[in-house]
Amino acid sequence: MQSQFDVALERRVTDEALRFFWKANSEKIQIAQSSLDNIFLLPGITVKDAKNVYDALKTTGTSSNAIKKNYLLYLLNNKQIKDAITVFDDESKLLSNVCNEVYEHIMSSRMVIDTKFFVSIIKWLGARSRVDDIMALFKFMVESHDYKPDKAICAVSLLAFEKHLSYGLFVNDYMTRNAIKMNVNLYNLLMKVLERNNQTNQVKHLYEEMVSCGIMPNRITYTVVLGACAESKDSQFGDQVLKHIKDCMIKMDLDLWCSTIKYLNACDSHLVLADLFDHMIDVRVQPNINTCVLALAYCSNPDQIVDYVKRSGISEDTSLYNMLIQAYGATNRIEKAIEAFQSMLKKNIPRDVFTYNKMLTACAECQDFSLGLVIIQVAEQDSIIIDDAALTEFYAARVKHIKAEQCDKK
Repeated sequence: MQSQFDVALERRVTDEALRFFWKANSEKIQIAQSSLDNIFLLPGITVKDAKNVYDALKTTGTSSNAIKKNYLLYLLNNKQIKDAITVFDDESKLLSNVCNEVYEHIMSSRMVIDTKFFVSIIKWLGARSRVDDIMALFKFMVESHDYKPDKAICAVSLLAFEKHLSYGLFVNDYMTRNAIKMNVNLYNLLMKVLERNNQTNQVKHLYEEMVSCGIMPNRITYTVVLGACAESKDSQFGDQVLKHIKDCMIKMDLDLWCSTIKYLNACDSHLVLADLFDHMIDVRVQPNINTCVLALAYCSNPDQIVDYVKRSGISEDTSLYNMLIQAYGATNRIEKAIEAFQSMLKKNIPRDVFTYNKMLTACAECQDFSLGLVIIQVAEQDSIIIDDAALTEFYAARVKHIKAEQCDKK
């Protein structure tokens, strides 16, 4: 049976080879893997027959990397792009070398395929941080007479080039020269490239351009633009963007919330965090524990957040108090940090190593060494091991204080 299949395969007699293949499959007769690997190289094999053979090989577990590669190339050569994308995307989730072999074959042979398949290749390369290969592929398409990168190609390329300014600008230059009509997604992706590479003025310029073109910014747009305003400390532009967010009743997500707080913190804006809480409520987004913790990580006035937590009845947890202690410590309000810790004890809110590290540092700074010793004891009761750095800092401050007192007595 095997020799009959091999003979038909060698003679490239497709009907005969398929007949022997299905007979061997039904009678569970094994065919050499080296022979099966070449089954999709048979001339004139129909798409239906090829799919049935591939499904059968998958079912029997005899679908080798060579089979997958040859089947993918068969689908591409026969313009079965949808099926090719499905097989490629499925294979890209595995640790096999099939995708790489197909990619290298396309590049080396300059194979002409549907550009939709290039989107899958670029996504696969991007997931593996192979940005140089993506750039080579993009240039190959630009320089070839057979291709013209479309919006989808430009979008996935910009997504991969977020940290690579020169590559992102190359794509932008291509889009400009070829009059590709920009949409909000392309603007956002391009602005991300610019913002990640500190091109803040260009980000703001693009934002103004898209608004003037009648393209409505979305949450991603605002997140990136406010990040650029924070980086450049441009409170005038940033406040205008925030006003637009409020006027348009934009529903804030965590990324936009984070970017807004960073902006307010960086620019010391006259717009306060309380306004943002009110805005979230106006658009029926209830600030939760996560947004409050995030606000505490950046705000210069923790009392605003504390007041909101009390008013809203948000359930308090360890992360909230940890950030509250850190915020009070950062603004040299040690007594408030101690109050927060004591509140944790009273409310029986669990403490962690972060809690004790920050509190011990606060005790050293305000020279409340008796409380510091209590904190060390409570940490031991909680089975928490305080970091050596925090302990060293505390005991060094305590020894220094004792020596100073002894000198004063003399």
